[in-house]
Amino acid sequence: MTSFPNPAPLFKVGIMTDTHISEKPASCRKLKGALKLFAAEKVDMMINCGDIADEHNPEAYKLYRKLITAAFTEKKPEEIFIHAYHDWTCPQEADSSFQAMKDALQIPHEMLDKKVFKGYTFLIIPQNIPMDILEEKLSDAARENRDKPFFVIDHIPPFGIFHNGKLWGHAGRLEVMKKFPTAIHISGHIHGSLYDESNIWQGEFTAVNAGCLSSWGGDFLGAAPPAKKASDVLIMELYPEKILFRRISVLSGKEHAPRSPWSIPLPLDLENAPYAPAKRCADSLPPVFSPRARIKFEYPAKNFAALTLRFPGAAPDVFKYRILIAKKTSAGTFEEFAQTEVVSNFYKAPSYRKRSVSVKLPKSYFESKQVYRISVVPENFFGKTGAVLSAEWSAPVVPISRLLFESRSPMEELPFMTELSEGEAVKREGEFYFHDTYNARLELPVSLWKQVPAGTRLRLVADIHTIQEDTTARSWTLMVRDPGPVKNMTPRIHTPYGNCRNRYLAEFTTEENGCYCILVREALPNKIKFEYLKIEIV
Repeated sequence: MTSFPNPAPLFKVGIMTDTHISEKPASCRKLKGALKLFAAEKVDMMINCGDIADEHNPEAYKLYRKLITAAFTEKKPEEIFIHAYHDWTCPQEADSSFQAMKDALQIPHEMLDKKVFKGYTFLIIPQNIPMDILEEKLSDAARENRDKPFFVIDHIPPFGIFHNGKLWGHAGRLEVMKKFPTAIHISGHIHGSLYDESNIWQGEFTAVNAGCLSSWGGDFLGAAPPAKKASDVLIMELYPEKILFRRISVLSGKEHAPRSPWSIPLPLDLENAPYAPAKRCADSLPPVFSPRARIKFEYPAKNFAALTLRFPGAAPDVFKYRILIAKKTSAGTFEEFAQTEVVSNFYKAPSYRKRSVSVKLPKSYFESKQVYRISVVPENFFGKTGAVLSAEWSAPVVPISRLLFESRSPMEELPFMTELSEGEAVKREGEFYFHDTYNARLELPVSLWKQVPAGTRLRLVADIHTIQEDTTARSWTLMVRDPGPVKNMTPRIHTPYGNCRNRYLAEFTTEENGCYCILVREALPNKIKFEYLKIEIV
């Protein structure tokens, strides 16, 4: 039998995003690896979807250009750079900050532009584009390309279509993009992992998120998980009959799932699209635990500080585990009071994935000599959950924490104010606040922070009751913030939908002259009640 070589693509595109470099060469390690990979792959075009520097930094852009020159000693690819938030000096100076970036990085196009390459249109979209202008540019591209796909290179994804997309996605973009079925939207911004199978999506249009080359995390319930390092980029290959997206590590050079790259058939047929979320969810298997799986509880006999859960990983394709904590009542029933989520090890190369999962629950969830039921719910990339794994556990003596602050009536004792500073008191509706501004902050006594030296590790423990019924919108996120100079002391903590009481834990380290508040932000107007609050010294 005669064998034939695989046909060459019409062209190849290397895609990266959220590089967040500085002027220091050490910050460019993964960028340098991406450029080396793109050169080895002989890409015809190279795209950075924005947040190139950690903040607007002409010296970092000059270093980026030097690395491009060093990586591509022969033919240099076409280049596209998206102007995004971290590359602004401020929103009012978008034009001048882009010009400075363009000069330093030698960008070959304008902030809002169009590039036609080998007969295919690439729209170059800045983060701050007005939606009427976006729709106009898309209309022109759709008319010029008729039934042929065209590419929308952007920083922010449309709202709600990816993990983190309800928090970081843009509602206006979603409404505009729905009108253009031949558009393929490529974005960054949400800092996801390219091992996440939901980062390609097809509905009224097609969308792909390029992950990041910094760190990822985000939309998890109940506690602030540590950020994970990301090192993957996309290689897009365009053929007459399909578009392939290959996911490759810039550190190891290894391709994730090389036998099953994301493949979009051409011409586009959205009615039978392979990456429609409902179809993928229906076709996916729920992750399940082995029939022999059990939760093991590990903790020290003395000086109890945390409970460690160990359990065998579920399969297949677990994205995250939801941990539900319920306390036994005097009536013998269990009352759930806390839920938190932990990401699975899906983002690690298969050879580095442990068979068991370990989850540490700090002592702040528990009371001495009480009985708890701990449940674990596995969930896949498309929101399908498997059977719950549960076990009961009796807490030992829980040592009393070193308290910095405690309030059993925080709504009476602490002001809840609109905006990031100043503002006015959030209005009350009975026992709840009605929070209808984008940002609101629960202020903590200024005198607290004078009691602890810089470098002190603290833990926030907050029992909060929220009512957020609209699951199509984002829900609130919580964080500890220093309002001046502004610094987020914890990652965002996602709050649940529905009518829910939950205990939230977040750890942070004090800094010189720090003064902190609890910020509640980014959701539709709704009700929130603070029931208990303490800050303990870890």
